[in-house]
Amino acid sequence: MVQMQIEGDFLASSFSVLEEQPMDMLLGLDMLKRHQCNIDLQRNVLRIGTTGTETHFLSESELPECARLTDRIDEFLNDGAGSSNEISGLSEIDITEIVSMGYERNDVIAELRKHNGNKRLAIAALIAKSIKF
Repeated sequence: MVQMQIEGDFLASSFSVLEEQPMDMLLGLDMLKRHQCNIDLQRNVLRIGTTGTETHFLSESELPECARLTDRIDEFLNDGAGSSNEISGLSEIDITEIVSMGYERNDVIAELRKHNGNKRLAIAALIAKSIKF
């Protein structure tokens, strides 16, 4: 357990350190539940229910490149990654394994291509992409 600062609040949270991940940090559902957090998309804020503190989410332009969805969508559409018959150099076993986690095959192929076949980085990117604040 460590203390994490959000605005003026210090919140206890557990952390797992993962190597070679594109994101600096992800807030887990367990932490959000523990502190009764509410994600207010209309106001673009995270409200910490246990303290009432609000913090604004970063705009798309403030995000690190690996977290920008618009760049990824454009890249996906422009590089032909939607074609599932062109998977040369990628492991079909990796593709099948990641698809079994609930991701779309075309998205899996696009992320594997983007990360030069690195399965761990592709999974991390898919997880980051699926988190919507």
